Amino acid sequence: MTAYGKRIEEERKKKDLSKRELARLADCSEGYVRSIERGDRFQSFQLIREVAKALGIEDEIFTLWLAEEYGDLNLTLNLRQAPVISWGAAGNFQEALEQQWDEYVSTTQKGNFVFVLKVDGDSMEPEFTQGEYIVVNPHIAYEINDFVIVKNKSHETMLKQLKKNGSYWTLHPLNPKYKDIIVDNMNLEVIGVVAEKAKRYK
Repeated sequence: MTAYGKRIEEERKKKDLSKRELARLADCSEGYVRSIERGDRFQSFQLIREVAKALGIEDEIFTLWLAEEYGDLNLTLNLRQAPVISWGAAGNFQEALEQQWDEYVSTTQKGNFVFVLKVDGDSMEPEFTQGEYIVVNPHIAYEINDFVIVKNKSHETMLKQLKKNGSYWTLHPLNPKYKDIIVDNMNLEVIGVVAEKAKRYK
């Protein structure tokens, strides 16, 4: 358990609030409150701050709690840890984010449902190569030429560039050995926009 998680739990109990009641006050899920208190999943500092505010904890006190545990917060407060989820889980990412995942990536992207995927395959080379991590933000409105994660009719998720050619919408693979996929924009299900990418070697 983290020090701030223990203190948040203590403050919640002092106010005789259940986890569900605190979640409602902080406009988040009960699962987030539970994970913050247990310290078993690293959430964004912004979200933890909202939970603290819902308990009436002043920002100055909350910042001191974090400083005790993490030291200099000038950069840390702008970061959150987004889970690296599977491509299969990306089709239902809101439910997937309630789970515990083995790997997290630091990002400055905002939003409770930001997640990370690991590039698999060569259809988006040279921009996206095997093993790179892409940060997906479902809170961003997609536009033409964005790199997006989409779900097809078979409920498979894929990374493509969104294009428009006249009245046709296409999912464009950057690797020329693959063909464009023509889609009906009325049935186009965009899960999220690729906002960042990173490559890890270890």
